[in-house]
Amino acid sequence: MDAAPVPLPSEPDVVRALATAIQQNDGHALAALVDPDYGLALYSTQGTGSGYVALDVIAVGETTAPARRPRRAPLGAPAAWAAKGWRGVAALLAAGLTDVSIEPPDPSIPSFGFCRGQHGLPGDGAPLGAYLLRDRDDADMHVFDSPDRPPPVPLLTGLSIFGNARVEVALRRTAAGWRVVHIVLDDRCRASPDP
Repeated sequence: MDAAPVPLPSEPDVVRALATAIQQNDGHALAALVDPDYGLALYSTQGTGSGYVALDVIAVGETTAPARRPRRAPLGAPAAWAAKGWRGVAALLAAGLTDVSIEPPDPSIPSFGFCRGQHGLPGDGAPLGAYLLRDRDDADMHVFDSPDRPPPVPLLTGLSIFGNARVEVALRRTAAGWRVVHIVLDDRCRASPDP
């Protein structure tokens, strides 16, 4: 009798493994979660239309421990990155893993951390949830592409996006299962507290 195939980890399982690899400073575990074709790029943004700034790029097969990676913190970098580097990224990811909503009708509501406590919006002190959006593309990241400055990664489709108002992880299905291709730290709500 043939054994049943082992199910591949879900997108939240991969994000959980990503947070754990970073928290444990395990470069080999992190490398196993990186997209095998494009690597992993960590960006920051001030929101839709503001562009993306590369903070770090992990090449395919690179196993440097997160704490040993050089930290580029340009002016205006999100506080979670400027103060804590990859540990700050792990904290943002872990904060959203306790309550994941799949395909919510509005991923910009305060329960996902969207500017909570600002502009009269409720939510300060409430646990931060996360959304999972499936079959998306990363067209927002290509708004400023031009023929003289081609993107390091082409437009990708069929992505799953795990995130909240502070961080988004783009996962791409590969032969080995879901792998991380982008992480975006979103600082449009600069006054919102980091975990």
